Order: sequence, then structure tokens, then C-alpha cells
Amino acid sequence: MMHFWRASSPYATRGHVRLLIPMLILWLTWKLRNDVKFNDANFSARKIIKGVISYLWKIHKAGGWSATNWKGDLDVALKLGFKINMPRAPLPKLICWIPLDCKWWKLNYDGASKGNRSLAGAGGLARDCQGNLIFAFYDFLDVQTNIYAKLFVVVRGLQLARERGCRQIWVEMDTMVVLRLILKDEGDWRLQMLLTRLRVMRRGMDLLFTCLL
Repeated sequence: MMHFWRASSPYATRGHVRLLIPMLILWLTWKLRNDVKFNDANFSARKIIKGVISYLWKIHKAGGWSATNWKGDLDVALKLGFKINMPRAPLPKLICWIPLDCKWWKLNYDGASKGNRSLAGAGGLARDCQGNLIFAFYDFLDVQTNIYAKLFVVVRGLQLARERGCRQIWVEMDTMVVLRLILKDEGDWRLQMLLTRLRVMRRGMDLLFTCLL
């Protein structure tokens, strides 16, 4: 039952209302069944519906709801009378292209997991000092974490650059976590293979790592 509720929406991850409601239905059905059997109560689906709504309201009054819990179902929350604080839209950020030394290439990339740990992918591109595209790539990583995807794409991008004869690469990333992993050369055991490959490549390449954030 939980599987079908989870599959009913791409946003139904941990903490989402679509995962809470079936548990409430099962629990309230069990309670009502006991009342029917031991207290001669009448079984009514309406009682279960009212009970579910009542518990949703208790969570709301306790300040337990966020927009993430109702993502994809905010219209239902509004119909129930809930006031959900919407996150502010991020402000645009102007990023200028900084020309490189003619011997350098610049690698930009991104990697992400749908549910951290879930289906993941990674891709990137490299440009020369004139901004000309040298190569672009994408890889499907099956089930992995966000950090694995972001570290994998760095290793993959550097490998492709080295195969094309470039030894001077500027890697621009968007997360400090990956930058710290690379600079400290240590991390979770599941990342050790990638860190080892990166360590070997760094010996024969001139690399610059920077973070936009």
C-alpha cells in the first residue's frame, strides 16, 4: 500500500503527506475496528476521514507543515484551510565569464540524485580560453548519493580532458562539500575509489579548484 502511495507522486519522499495519510488510515481503521468489536460502535468510513483530517490539523497547529510536505498537493492543503509558508524564489545571480590563460581549459559540471540516495546522473562541459566548447558529457549513475554524483563527474571530466591532451584544468563547482573532499583527500569509504583515481590524476595535471558558493 505504501509503495503505491509513494509512486503516486514524484514528490512523495520522506515526510510527504502522501506517506503519512495511508499510515493514518490504517491506524484509524484498526482503532475503529476495535471499537466495533468491543464497544458495539458502528463502522463508518466518514469517521476515518474525519480522524485523518483531525490529525492533519493537529500537525498544522503544531507548526509541523512546510511546503515540502505538501509539494505537488498544495491545492489540497489550501482546501483544508492550511496556511503553508512558501519558500522565497531565489534571486538571480550574475556570473561573468573570466578568460583563462590560453593553456588552460575550464570544466563546469553538475551531478545530482533524485532522492539522495536514488537514481542519479552527472554531466559537464569543458571550454577553452576563448569560451569554445571542447567537449560535453553525461553519465547515468544508477542509485547513488548527491555527493557521489558530484565527485564522479569531476573525475570523469578530468579523465576526458587528459585523454584530449590537456593537463591544465580549472574545475568550477557549486558545493563546498566536494571541494573539501578533494582538498583533504579523505571521505566516506564509498567515495574512496573516486578519491584514489583523482589523487592519481592530480600527480600529472595542474589543477585549480574553485567554488561558486
